[in-house]
Amino acid sequence: MRRVHTPTVKPSTRPILPGRVEPTWRQAQWPTEADSVKSNFPTRTSEGPGAAQGKIICPLCHAISDGKHWLLDESLYQQLRTDPNVRVQLCPADERIRRQMFDGEVVLRGSWLHGHRDEVLNWVRNEERRARDSNPMARLASVLEKDGQIHILTTSQALARRIGSGLKRAFKGRSTVQRLPYETFTRVKWSRDD
Repeated sequence: MRRVHTPTVKPSTRPILPGRVEPTWRQAQWPTEADSVKSNFPTRTSEGPGAAQGKIICPLCHAISDGKHWLLDESLYQQLRTDPNVRVQLCPADERIRRQMFDGEVVLRGSWLHGHRDEVLNWVRNEERRARDSNPMARLASVLEKDGQIHILTTSQALARRIGSGLKRAFKGRSTVQRLPYETFTRVKWSRDD
């Protein structure tokens, strides 16, 4: 017959499984310093805008971070560019574009689009410019044309939805928004046949 080793049971605790004991009420409510929540989460060491001290500038889009938020200010960028205490690092939007991590896609199609392609693409670029005023991380990552359709990839879901609803308002047509379940990706399809 095999013997099961049970640990020594501290006073005022009872064994619940071999090798485990149920803590007392006091042990559960008042953890020691080693058992505290603070020791479960190490100090932050990641390289993000929240962990950085001082200013950060992005060399590609000239965005500036104060450690919490990113903003666009060209005159301030020119001043900070020569400061040796300022870190140079890609902003999250440029990093997402470099890694090809997109959060939205807009698919434009229809017979009407072929005659008004330049007008629609200019409108989309202007809409991106307006969106960047409130959120500098909302960007068009790429604009590809294949099989008679135009595919626009964005770095944010909100920009994709904004472009889709704006196209429907400005140029009429039909717009559908498709969100993938359990994903942070939105596909917007806009079409107009005239």
